Amino acid sequence: MRLKIILFLFTTTCISGTSYCGSLVDSALTQTYQLAIQVVDSCNCGVSLGCYPSNYNQQLDTILVNSRSTELSGMIANFANNIIIDGVFEVDSSFTFLNCGNIVMEADAKVVVKAPDTLWIVSSHIYACDTMWQGIEVEAGAALIITDGSTIEDAITAVKSGGGSHIIISSSELKNNYLGVKLFEGNFGSSKIYASLFTTPSSVL
Repeated sequence: MRLKIILFLFTTTCISGTSYCGSLVDSALTQTYQLAIQVVDSCNCGVSLGCYPSNYNQQLDTILVNSRSTELSGMIANFANNIIIDGVFEVDSSFTFLNCGNIVMEADAKVVVKAPDTLWIVSSHIYACDTMWQGIEVEAGAALIITDGSTIEDAITAVKSGGGSHIIISSSELKNNYLGVKLFEGNFGSSKIYASLFTTPSSVL
């Protein structure tokens, strides 16, 4: 966060016989005041992160700290700069990441999709800043669709759901995760994983 202090002078004149200064005066009186104004960058004001991406840009990056999708407009699309998620990003209204190539997760951050809403990840890349993140948790009755060349990377469990939900992963890659997909205790008959890669190199974060 940057602070700028702007100092400037201004002059007021009280004219004889008027109440311009709040009371009647008998003669012209001129007073000069010095006023200091603090101008604070509105972008990412007051946010402190554990890790900053190497290409971090305070003016252009978006930081979501324990945020909810209802606070946004339903979609972040064609965003070339970083979207940095710290804490929990809760999808409590259906939401789409479209053509977002740099969704950067802070350590232990996670995405939680609440029922009955849907999270679409389309042609987007989610990865850790420098320490593995928790992953995407999909509640029973919620839906997650990962498609069109998206990559989910560096998560402890990339996709996790219990109790039954709708999971579609198509034409995408789950990369460098400890565990790609964990589905348990429910009916996932409507879920599909196809035309996608699960890849892990010899070492991960």
